[in-house]
Amino acid sequence: MKNRTANHQTRGSDLKGERLRPRIAPVVDVATEPCPAPTYHNALWEVEILCSLMRRLYQSHLQPLHGLSNLEWHVLDALQYTPGTTAVEFAQSWACDKMALSRAVQHLKQAGLVHTVPATDDRRKVALYLTRHGVATARSHLQVVDRLINNLFDTVAPEELSTLSQTVRRLTEHFRRVTSSTNSGESD
Repeated sequence: MKNRTANHQTRGSDLKGERLRPRIAPVVDVATEPCPAPTYHNALWEVEILCSLMRRLYQSHLQPLHGLSNLEWHVLDALQYTPGTTAVEFAQSWACDKMALSRAVQHLKQAGLVHTVPATDDRRKVALYLTRHGVATARSHLQVVDRLINNLFDTVAPEELSTLSQTVRRLTEHFRRVTSSTNSGESD
């Protein structure tokens, strides 16, 4: 694929070219401007900031309950709906580090919340299931999450959340394709 450059030759004078124009941030007085400066923000950074704030919020409400990390909570939550999923499948679906997920699963096993069963199609794969204690823990987690989400609905209309969800899905699919094509290009 040829690289596109944003210069005066490719941009043209029409409005379509406006989105290719490089953004040049004005010089900012760091003593008076908040960090990062408002000119630095764009939609993807805003999503990253939102995710960071959500992680902190969940961590402050959920970790005190059972001493579990966000990733461990994600595994418990997902296993309620997809029992028998493997750690590799989780890592691929969530685009997270396999080693971090492996540590999370080991911690959940040690806590008696998850048990493993060799997968029927390949004994090297291990399917994950919640124990009874894991089910109870996941349910207590959902009560807290429901309370936090209900607070979210006081701030954002359901239609706005639906639009956000659709947009984030499209962006996620795009970045999966980009990452996949980048990774396959490196192995050539």
